[in-house]
Amino acid sequence: MSKNEELILNAIEQSRPDWSSNSQLETRTGVKGHSQVFKITERLKSSGLVEGEQRGREWFFRSRHAATSQRSRVSDTRQTREPGPSTASRDFESRAREVLGCRLGTSLAAQSLPGVPKKFDLVSADFTVAGDAKYFDMVRGTETPPAKFSIIAEHVWLLEKTNARCRFSVFGNNRLVPTQWLKKYGRLAGRVAFLFLDKNGTLEALSDAGGDFSGYRTEPIPWPVPE
Repeated sequence: MSKNEELILNAIEQSRPDWSSNSQLETRTGVKGHSQVFKITERLKSSGLVEGEQRGREWFFRSRHAATSQRSRVSDTRQTREPGPSTASRDFESRAREVLGCRLGTSLAAQSLPGVPKKFDLVSADFTVAGDAKYFDMVRGTETPPAKFSIIAEHVWLLEKTNARCRFSVFGNNRLVPTQWLKKYGRLAGRVAFLFLDKNGTLEALSDAGGDFSGYRTEPIPWPVPE
């Protein structure tokens, strides 16, 4: 993603849930040329990162997450399973922290990194490792979850802003979530690796442009990890 694309995407994210016109984005970001801004917003819309609509002769854009979160609230609520998603998500985060920490040979904790005001789930003390844990399901088990796809895109973008050497998102629950996201948006993942950790403790690299988990397919690790 180019610097100008990052500036415009960030301006749209900061304005959510409001809409922003190309003219407004040109003023806020300093990106010169209405046609240049138009080309960038069209690319962001085609990539699924923002939602756009034409009003008269002007195009307006807003965060895809803002557009879908309200629509998907009822659908996401219907996905609730036993145990509750918050408990299952917390358990998975703890499990991922232990397994990835063991594999990478470092302790991981939830914390922010310098220059990025976002607390990631799996960060090393020296900030060379940064990752997030996601325990997501598809809508009704098989249908695309648009709000969650937007959250993944947002967190990939934030991970790319860190100076960590090793960056990743580790997924649990339904393997279709990361694989379908990669199928649709994989070229936007940059140097953020996508991993899947199943209930048996098997860790699989689904994509790894950074090379930290190249060809990764491990045998199950017992969990909790023995001291």
